[in-house]
Amino acid sequence: MDRSDRFIDIVFGPDSPTWSLALLFIFTTSNSTSPAGFLLSVILISKPVWLINSWAALNTECSPVFMLGFVIPGLVMMIYWIHGLMHLLLDISQWQPIYQYKIQQTKHLDRRRLPSLFHTLVKVQLLVFFPVCLAFAWISVNTTYGLSITTELPSSRALNLHLIGYALVDEVLFYGMHRLAHHRSLYRHVHKVHHEWTAPIALASDYCHPVEHLLVNVLPNIAYGLLFGSDPFSYLIWWIISYLASQTNHSGYRFPTADLSQEAQPNFHDLHHEKFNTNYGSMGFLDWLLGTLSK
Repeated sequence: MDRSDRFIDIVFGPDSPTWSLALLFIFTTSNSTSPAGFLLSVILISKPVWLINSWAALNTECSPVFMLGFVIPGLVMMIYWIHGLMHLLLDISQWQPIYQYKIQQTKHLDRRRLPSLFHTLVKVQLLVFFPVCLAFAWISVNTTYGLSITTELPSSRALNLHLIGYALVDEVLFYGMHRLAHHRSLYRHVHKVHHEWTAPIALASDYCHPVEHLLVNVLPNIAYGLLFGSDPFSYLIWWIISYLASQTNHSGYRFPTADLSQEAQPNFHDLHHEKFNTNYGSMGFLDWLLGTLSK
């Protein structure tokens, strides 16, 4: 190996510092309103022994279908509810040192809506999210599509590339399906449910009609893994970062950390709930390209 090859390996090798910094950038800029993204990136970069051992133990004790169809979705939902309930506690307590960063200052949580919120979340997660994940697991194990059945943790480079792939495919499909859901023939029957929250909260990111949850939320999130494949760990991390970002976008809070990273969210999506006909995507570049961007 000559000097140029050694330099390339040091800078762009599977676990080089370059990819660690990229992970830190991805997680902090996509979740800068929540500390959860930064904490998760630190864990992924450091790869502590407990993470390696826990992942190995899960793969040893569980069959591939059970791992992909139940364990990974279960971990994702656990993080969804913990992260969402922490935001809900702030919505209820209105603790001023943090509550002052609420975007729509004149809109406050109506606690009478919580039973309907919880009922809808449980319905779409049990009837849509878990069945789709189970079907995806079966496809991955029994066909040439879907995830690669491996028990190893991916390199930082592989994790970065897969996350970018998931994000790009999801953005295209999410924008298209989300904008279609706003067509008048579909909006009043399907998407209107989600827009009942004109001042959304974090837990309301999954508050929607089951058809919308399938076509707008779940299928775009797994499309990259279905078509191009990835390892199961990258799939898990994508779901986690996707849900953390989705809850951040719906949280209704913009903390000073978001200003440090110049992140457009959560204002970007909060404005969509306020105005309805703008900011259909997650990242904004398709909205800019197709003329639906509102700053």
